[in-house]
Amino acid sequence: MERVRYEKPSRINAVSILLFLALLAGAYALILFGPPYYRRYKASGILSESVNKIYPRRMATGTQEMELFSELTKETEQKLRDLGIKSEFKIQFRKDRSEIGGTLEYIETVQHWFVGKTTTLRFTVDQSMSATSSLQ
Repeated sequence: MERVRYEKPSRINAVSILLFLALLAGAYALILFGPPYYRRYKASGILSESVNKIYPRRMATGTQEMELFSELTKETEQKLRDLGIKSEFKIQFRKDRSEIGGTLEYIETVQHWFVGKTTTLRFTVDQSMSATSSLQ
C-alpha cells in the first residue's frame, strides 16, 4: 500500500477568501445597523423608566391622569431626542386596573455606502407592568 502525502494548503485559497468576505459583510452590517438597534435598546430603557413613574400615581384619574401622561410624554420625548432619535415618533401611555404600559413607535433610515440606497427600519417598543401590588 502506497502512502499518501498531503501538501500543505496555500495561505490564500477559496475558503480563506470566503471567510474574509463573510467577516467583511458582518463588519459592514454591524457598523451600519448596530447604532439604530443600540438606540432602540436604550429607548426601551427610557420608556421603561417612564412607565415605572406612572406606578406611584396609578390611582390618578381624569385631569390628573392627562397631566401625568402629558408630563411623561414631554420628558420621554426630550430623552429620546438626547439619545439621537431624530425622526418623528409616537408615544402612548396606558393605564387600566391590571396593567400600566407605554408604547413607542419610530422610524430610522440607514444610508448604504457606495450604492446610495436606503433601508427604513420601523421600531415598536412596548413596556408594561402589573398595576396591582403583590403585597396584600
